[in-house]
Amino acid sequence: MAYNGTISDTEQLSFQEMMIKEIWQNFMICNETILHKPYPSDGYLYCNATFDGYDCWDYARAGTRTYGKCPEFLKHQFGHHLGLPYKDCNIDGTWYRHPDSDRVWTNYSPCSDTEKVRRAENVLFVYFSGYSLSVVCLVISLLIFTCFRQLKCTRVTIHKHLFISYIITALLWISYYATSSFDPKVYVNNPVWCRIIHVLAQYATVCNYAWMFCEGFYLHTILVMTFTREKILLIICYITGWGIPVLPSAIYSGLRSSNPVIDKNCWHKDTYLKYIFSGPIAVSLIVNFIFLINVLRILCSKVRSFNQQESNPFRQSLRATLILIPLLGVQCFAIPLRPDESDEYGQYIYDMISAFLASFQGFLVSLLFCFLNGEVLFLMKNQYVVVRRRMSRTETTGKSFIYSAVQQADANANRKKSIQLANQKIYCKPEFTGTTQPQQLEDQHYVLDQTTDV
Repeated sequence: MAYNGTISDTEQLSFQEMMIKEIWQNFMICNETILHKPYPSDGYLYCNATFDGYDCWDYARAGTRTYGKCPEFLKHQFGHHLGLPYKDCNIDGTWYRHPDSDRVWTNYSPCSDTEKVRRAENVLFVYFSGYSLSVVCLVISLLIFTCFRQLKCTRVTIHKHLFISYIITALLWISYYATSSFDPKVYVNNPVWCRIIHVLAQYATVCNYAWMFCEGFYLHTILVMTFTREKILLIICYITGWGIPVLPSAIYSGLRSSNPVIDKNCWHKDTYLKYIFSGPIAVSLIVNFIFLINVLRILCSKVRSFNQQESNPFRQSLRATLILIPLLGVQCFAIPLRPDESDEYGQYIYDMISAFLASFQGFLVSLLFCFLNGEVLFLMKNQYVVVRRRMSRTETTGKSFIYSAVQQADANANRKKSIQLANQKIYCKPEFTGTTQPQQLEDQHYVLDQTTDV
């Protein structure tokens, strides 16, 4: 059985300080009590009493498993635990050794099996599933935009760059959490490549919001200004979408790497430096919200002018709003403030909603502006008809070719047989060589070409 000390006044201690203090207290108490106990004299074989670096473990009978208590610093970090740590005593009276390190090992993983950890895993699952679905749909959308020449215009070009920023953001965040969150060694060692992925993911996120701003800027400009050089607008979008985010990323990486206090753990912890990114993002969202209001005002006025019988343009305005909200990213205003740290369930709900909105936004945008877009659907339908006709024509041509080849082979065989019979002075009636049927098929194929050509 493990022996646990207690810690007082832990509210003002950091996690590292709390851990060091508790380990030292446990060692002192263990050295004075458990480690000075004599070996049991009941004749059975036991594993020796030991201190494993975190806590104290009493003598355990061979071939049994003994349970302890989770350290207080782990409870403080992960919340109320659902399991207990344990050590296995082998049948030969030695403590179990981990096969990888060949060192005496205590399993403290049940101490991290807490409601807090499970909630964090649920949030990560939403992120991974949403980002994965978004990447697949966005890649398909990019292929569609690229394949059809009819879709090559400034508006679709901005859409393509927005989709690319979604894909890069998703892949970088998936790579970052997959390599650092699930590997304690990477998390503790804080390698350079891990921090580089973090900075690139932050840069891609700012680029993503910058291209949302470009969408709003372009839409608002072409509606407000009648004569606009779209080439100049596109150059402005290039600079805004890919160039400006470099500045906050460079400032952030320089300041964080130069501060040893926050230059650790793959930069997972949020610091005051997060406002270097959240500031430009907040500004872009506020401006996009203003763009959205003005665009809806202009659309409502145009609806009234083009359709005088429509007294209430609410339906058209609502449809335009639902389409533009995910494109401009203003759905983030639905969850502006994060609950206080004391409200763990409120934070969990906030994190789940944030994860859903952030990860599935790319899927929703590709759905609205590609897969459900009327122009795209029209082009896809026409392409489907063309491909289907070509396949039908190819199948007919293939059948005609095969039939002609068979008939020709039969004719050659009959001709060879006739020559052999002639050489043997045997005469017979000439057989049908099949020269008329292939000609009829060629005529039918010509008519088919004329009726199915697009």
